[in-house]
Amino acid sequence: MPPVVAVVGNSNSGKTTVAESLIAALAAQGYRVAAIKHCPHGHDINRAQSDTHRMFEAGASTVIASSPDQRTRVDRTGGDTPLESIISTLGSGVDLVVAEGFKNSAVPKVLVVRGGPPPPVENVIATVGDSQESEPNGEVPAYGFEEADKLVSQLIAQVFEAGPPAPAVSLSVDGNPVPLIPFISAIMSGIVGGFLATLKGLPRNPEEVQITIKGGAGAAVSIVADRTPVPLAPFPSGILADIVRGLLSNLKGLPEDPAETQITIHAAGGPGGPPPPGRTSK
Repeated sequence: MPPVVAVVGNSNSGKTTVAESLIAALAAQGYRVAAIKHCPHGHDINRAQSDTHRMFEAGASTVIASSPDQRTRVDRTGGDTPLESIISTLGSGVDLVVAEGFKNSAVPKVLVVRGGPPPPVENVIATVGDSQESEPNGEVPAYGFEEADKLVSQLIAQVFEAGPPAPAVSLSVDGNPVPLIPFISAIMSGIVGGFLATLKGLPRNPEEVQITIKGGAGAAVSIVADRTPVPLAPFPSGILADIVRGLLSNLKGLPEDPAETQITIHAAGGPGGPPPPGRTSK
């Protein structure tokens, strides 16, 4: 998964301004940046009565418009898709991701402080406001809106170019252990671990999470955290199964339709496990 940072804050606080400044500064340094915006109240980039809009309204599950200088894709979804799941669909042509919104995700965040008390969010690594005096949490660096270059320098050092931690991930397919090279372990830990962080009912900072997927289409998915079963609704269960299948499809030598797949992720900061990214805004 490419490195990612989310810009979060109140509505009309300047999140898009900050995200735009970050993207411009990073692109100027040669980074290939993907931008993802969360639109909890809906959005529509299909112009009414355009050819692509008519195709979508006719029932297409995916519509792609391609021209010489850009390509647009619209997917029909059954619910609000987690940030980690969206990132997993990005190709290899992306160096890093700047997201706007997704305050409940597990990724490192830049908190924009303007327009009233900021929302309670975790994993804040920097704040941006009208002045440094507006910074609500002295534990992290504070920047003004005009200091994008300084913020980018921090992000490059702390998030985008930080050495990948050694993940503690084990995989078994149909009862047979599958050895994982560090690169694949890191991807699996980041994508699956990030998705798990969005689930309700999962204990905070569990020492061990075990995911078991049985069957093919309509697979039964179960999660056990610290030996305690975690209830899982059908929608996130389906997303998790799709994420795992997508990851395993890139591995050679595995059966096409395994009866049972089991992934175990050990605690962040535990033996061989990754440290938690960033700090928490209280």
